[in-house]
This record gives sequence, C-alpha cells and structure tokens, in this order.
Amino acid sequence: MSHQISAKNDGSLRFTVTHTAQGATVSTDAPAGHGGEGLTFAPTELLDAALATCTGANISAKAKLLGLDAAGLTIGASHVMIDGPRRIGSVELDIAMPFDADERRKKSLIATAKACPVRNTLRAETQIKMTFHWPDGSVDVIDK
Repeated sequence: MSHQISAKNDGSLRFTVTHTAQGATVSTDAPAGHGGEGLTFAPTELLDAALATCTGANISAKAKLLGLDAAGLTIGASHVMIDGPRRIGSVELDIAMPFDADERRKKSLIATAKACPVRNTLRAETQIKMTFHWPDGSVDVIDK
C-alpha cells in the first residue's frame, strides 16, 4: 500500500513526517513532561493545526464564493487532555474574521466551518468549540 504520509523516528521521541508525493516535512517531539524534549510540535498539536487549517480553508473558500476577502483570517487553537483513555478531550478554536458580514453570510460561513472534514472525523466525545470574532466586535460561539 502506498502512503501519503511517512513518519520516521529520529531518535528519542522525535519523528520527521514526510508528505511522500511532495517531500514537504514537519517534525514532532513529545512534550518535555512526557519523555520528549518539547523541541517542536507535539503530535496532539498537529491535530490542533489540522483542525485549524481545515476550518480556515473551508471559511476562506466560502468567503471567496461570497465575494469576501479572507486574507488576514487567523485561527488560534488549543486542546485539553483527559484520561480514561488518555486523549484530547476538547479543542478550542479562536477565529478572528478579517471582514464584516451580514447575518445570512455569518450563518453560511459558520456552517461551512462546521463542515470541515477533520472536525467531522473526530470522535463524538471530543468537544470542539469555535469562537468567531468579527471586526464589528460581535462574537459567535459554536460548540460541537
């Protein structure tokens, strides 16, 4: 079977992850408190990054269809670990929208953000909170 991603242990708890078709790489390391040196992304942080960038790509594509410019869209992501079994228990996205939108467009953008395949893949037990910050000061909070 041919894989799109290859992960190779670099020693200790570090891995180099390579996109086999394009050669792009990213490194991971376990957090310092969990046996690693914490020198780069923890694997769980890559999940945060995947969710943030998938959500951002969906928002940006919908914005373009609506005639809005998503340049400057920023998304902060963080998670909380839980036990039984140890896993990510919740993820929070903090989304700073670079443009104003009327209520119809806001609802459309939020629905598109919620349709992110990474979000749809996460277990039902994983709570995902997205907070949209609009330039007019309004905020929309969406919980999965």
